[in-house]
Amino acid sequence: MSACRPTNDIAGQQSDIRIAARPTSILLPLPTMSLPIVPALSAAFTVFSFIVSSIQAQEASRDQLNVLSTSTEQLLTTLNKEFSELRLVPAKCVKPLADLESLLRDIHRFAEKETDSGFLKMLFQRDARVFKIEAFQRRIGMCINAFEISSLLNIQTMLAESKKARARDAEVLHNYLNTLEQNNTKLLQKLEINHNNTVAMMVSIQKQLNHHNVDRAEQTFYTHTLEYLTSRSGQNVKIEDWMISSFEVDYGHEIGKGGFGTVYQGTWNRTEVAIKVLQNHAGIAPSLPSLRNEIDIWSTLRHPNILQFLGANTLDDKPFIVMPYIPHNAREFLRLRPSFDPLHILRDISLGLEYLHSRKICHGDLKAINVLVENSGKALLCDFGLARLKADAATRTFVHMGVPQIVGSRNWMAPEILTGSRYRVTSDVYAFGMTLYELYTDETPLFTIPYAELVDLVVHRGVRPERPDPGEGRAMQDELWELAQQCWVEDPHKRPTATQLYDTVTHMIPPLLQPGILPMDAEQVESRSIWAPNAELDAALVTGDYLDSLTPELDCNLDSEGFRRLAKQQRNIMISNHTLLGAGHWDTLSAMLDLASTYFRLGIYKDAEELQIKAVEECNKTLGAKHEHTLTAKYNLAATHRKFGRPMEALALISEVVQCRRRVLGDADLHTLRAEYSLALTYYRLGQYQEAEALCQF
Repeated sequence: MSACRPTNDIAGQQSDIRIAARPTSILLPLPTMSLPIVPALSAAFTVFSFIVSSIQAQEASRDQLNVLSTSTEQLLTTLNKEFSELRLVPAKCVKPLADLESLLRDIHRFAEKETDSGFLKMLFQRDARVFKIEAFQRRIGMCINAFEISSLLNIQTMLAESKKARARDAEVLHNYLNTLEQNNTKLLQKLEINHNNTVAMMVSIQKQLNHHNVDRAEQTFYTHTLEYLTSRSGQNVKIEDWMISSFEVDYGHEIGKGGFGTVYQGTWNRTEVAIKVLQNHAGIAPSLPSLRNEIDIWSTLRHPNILQFLGANTLDDKPFIVMPYIPHNAREFLRLRPSFDPLHILRDISLGLEYLHSRKICHGDLKAINVLVENSGKALLCDFGLARLKADAATRTFVHMGVPQIVGSRNWMAPEILTGSRYRVTSDVYAFGMTLYELYTDETPLFTIPYAELVDLVVHRGVRPERPDPGEGRAMQDELWELAQQCWVEDPHKRPTATQLYDTVTHMIPPLLQPGILPMDAEQVESRSIWAPNAELDAALVTGDYLDSLTPELDCNLDSEGFRRLAKQQRNIMISNHTLLGAGHWDTLSAMLDLASTYFRLGIYKDAEELQIKAVEECNKTLGAKHEHTLTAKYNLAATHRKFGRPMEALALISEVVQCRRRVLGDADLHTLRAEYSLALTYYRLGQYQEAEALCQF
């Protein structure tokens, strides 16, 4: 009996009779609704009417969108009849109804967004659009299952009809492209070319041609269009690896705004990203030479605590940079996770600074808002180098508006910067001290000082933040407060280096208590001899130290029943992500790794191993063999192989992990050390005691 249905037998008998009499195909046209809309579906039908209006305005994938509209109408009409005839009860369908409304809102947002897309972007994003439409069809199927009306509606028929519509849409598109090739006047009108977007358009088309996944009709169209634009403009384009044009990104909602640009959540290459548009409050963008100079620097940076630079747009009058989307900065993260120790964030900041400073790069705008923190607890520096671009734009703002200004975040600025000196690594260290204060107090440093008086008080009177009283903010040990004071001394040469910051902060972190890693008794681990086989220690390597893939939100004190409930939730998430996003999407892989960890805790080792093997295969294919998530998957699979008595297979995997982590993270990083310990344990299982001993010099 359905959870959404009444429990009396008569209603059940009536339901069975009517179900048997109903056709299961959606191919028949829907009759005009003979029943009034039930209140429970009123909002859903309203959103559906908006969807229909939006779809009617579409040019791309019109047939497939119409099939999606028909599927949605079939679902709503069927549900309305079931509720009207009391075979479904709204009070028992709260969750399915909420999911239905969420689906309809998502479809409406998608349809509205597609309406605003230009022709070329529509063409570039055809595969992504088709993927989303098919994902919506699968979500309709999930709603059908949730309401338990699969005997009334056939989701497989819906999917098959969508596939046929996709083929029809492709044929229509190819015919239209051929028409445009024959008429350059129509082509120009359709592309909406102007002097600002011609180069961006040419670069985007060339990038499409460089990809090998375009069909013959599109390739012919792109080739013709590029040749025509090149001839018409008299320009040839040079494509850099980092180039991303405005035709390749989709803007979502605004997620941040500062003195030098606005940040949007968006999509690029079917990946959720952050897009930072580089313009100051006066609408002035940095000059192209200065922006290209910073891009040359950003594109060479590779470090676990530096936010990856994905690409940038310099092809039109709206320059932007593209970065991975991480929802929370350091202050937001600590508000959400009050039990999280800020020392871990400070350690990661110091590592990022050490890397930048080793390459003669100043961050220039270090503060908590420019430190992003992943769910795993790892912190990443962002917006480094933007201070120079801000200064460049500000100079030209002064020329245009006659308004001089100090560029940057005054409250974090070292005295020498406030008086006009160049940014140096020592000014980053000063900002580190202010950021330390910020993380422990959740306050902007020196926020009580009026803006006009800040320079005088900081530079000439040596005013610095006061130590918080007990109970104000997070508890701060004396050694940490002394470090903050050392950072903001007036003489830049007396401030510690980034390496000294790392050493001091790391010394204050309890051994082995790292974010995302289950605590173990540090003394017990250090004194325990590797030469005495110990099942508990081996299990700890597999599950207790499940490295990056476990997030700090996981309640490590769950009992077995709690872990079983968790496994069920994780499995549902994995299946849902696989259905909607695909096997290679990182959300699917992450859910797979989480479930494997939980299976291991429950002793379901075979299922854990199967998931780990699948995760390694997909990570290798999707992310690459040396990506940190791939290495995490290999680390855990190696431990599983070792547990099942397959040390040679474990050796091949863990050796690769050790090699990559040494190169990227360094020999002293905890993740490298743990991988080396796992390698040593593998050598021990193989009887290669000298190799194991060489790795375990505790």
